[in-house]
Amino acid sequence: SRCNFASWQVIINFVVKNKDKVEFVAKIFKALKFDPCATLKWIVTDMEKLGTQDELSSPKFIVNNLEWKVVFAKQYGMVDVKIECSNPNSFPDWSSKAEVEVTIHNHKGNNIVVKKIGVYSERKPTKSFHIWAHYNSIEKEGFIKYGEVTVEAKINVLESNGTKECLGVPEECFGFDLSKPFTEDDCCLSTNDKDSDESSRCSKKRKSAPPLDDSVVIFSCGEGEANGPVEILVRQSVLTASSTYFASMFSQNWKKAKGLTLNPDTDSVSNNNQSIRLTLTEYSSNVVKTLFDYLAGFPRMLEHVDDFEELADMLRFCDFYGIQKPVAHISHRISTLKLTVKNLAACWRASKVLGSLAKFTDLDTELVFRFYTFVRANFASWQTLVAFFADNYQEEDIGILQSVVKILACKEGDFQYTIKFDERFKMKKISSPLLFSNFLWSIVAGRHPVQGASAAAGGGGHNQNQEEDNFALFVKCSSEQNSDEWKLKLDAE
Repeated sequence: SRCNFASWQVIINFVVKNKDKVEFVAKIFKALKFDPCATLKWIVTDMEKLGTQDELSSPKFIVNNLEWKVVFAKQYGMVDVKIECSNPNSFPDWSSKAEVEVTIHNHKGNNIVVKKIGVYSERKPTKSFHIWAHYNSIEKEGFIKYGEVTVEAKINVLESNGTKECLGVPEECFGFDLSKPFTEDDCCLSTNDKDSDESSRCSKKRKSAPPLDDSVVIFSCGEGEANGPVEILVRQSVLTASSTYFASMFSQNWKKAKGLTLNPDTDSVSNNNQSIRLTLTEYSSNVVKTLFDYLAGFPRMLEHVDDFEELADMLRFCDFYGIQKPVAHISHRISTLKLTVKNLAACWRASKVLGSLAKFTDLDTELVFRFYTFVRANFASWQTLVAFFADNYQEEDIGILQSVVKILACKEGDFQYTIKFDERFKMKKISSPLLFSNFLWSIVAGRHPVQGASAAAGGGGHNQNQEEDNFALFVKCSSEQNSDEWKLKLDAE
């Protein structure tokens, strides 16, 4: 796995062929990403090539989600051993501090062992170990046996920073508008004069004995959270004005049925402190607090929520308790929240929540399409594939791994690409590539001079004598491996 999985096409083939063994696949990828120690043993069978070229390199080897290899370098007739580390996504700020022990085996028993600790980075990806002397003497010294040299590199990664795990293809390229501001008046109000007047009136009421309608409702939630249960206080008037459920719950008939002399510890009304205590078990404290802050006049708190799953739970809460005011704003927040490898699992879980709510099927469909497109746009990277499967190797997330495998295995699909076009458009423009059937596909758009041909053949101009009016679209397919042997038969519309 370490020697062969530094290729997204190889990984996807492996994943698809083992789609019924997702846990097994994830366990391998977890080792490739998180295990800091590994040994690369390389048997060099073509040492004679160093007589005509400057370097011999081992195959790529994965340790801690980075590529490592051993390099034999010849300079001025001297042979040296180097260890090279690289980040295939070319993220400039990555670095890896590692302890590397290089052993050159000697069939006479005099092995050479050199150990070094160094920092590998984009600027300095190679460390020299200064092993061996003159090229012509290495065979006499016992390092070549039957034309082969054996070298081992024990790699122990001590610290790793800045490794990029996503290609960062912007969703805007595929028709998703993530910049449109939310302008609905009901949802953009912050604390204003009206709120101040309301606060002033409430303040005056508190000086005297408050009526039952202004009693405090205490919600207890977050039972399983690290900080324990949280109590959130909300005015009853806010609840009854915003929720059909609570308006019915706190109606006069409900009050009479509960009475005013019951103990407050029994989750009912207390005549002494005018409070009601309710317990919410299915929602996190952040979901409940953000929603009630919104209803109390602080909608901008919603802009700080960047978790798809929490936003979907807010819509579930609104659907169950008959709350309408924040729905449009929450839906807009879900539609414009950027997808990353880190929150892709939360996006998938949010889709499951929205799919169970009849009112939000359109939003669920949109989220699923964004999920599929993101996978196709960003998973043509072995680092991203390894990181995603390793990070989501948990029992509750096996479903998302299975969904990703289905996407990677699918041989048909479609995507939308938005091209910024103007009259000065002269150069060809190529869309960000998407994965289909383990190949990368792009749309190429550009001017296509066609003399003497019908304008329609060029994709739509009106004057066949003006070559610049001819506009053409092409579909481009590419493979990760530079090989002339691959081919596909395509049915494209």
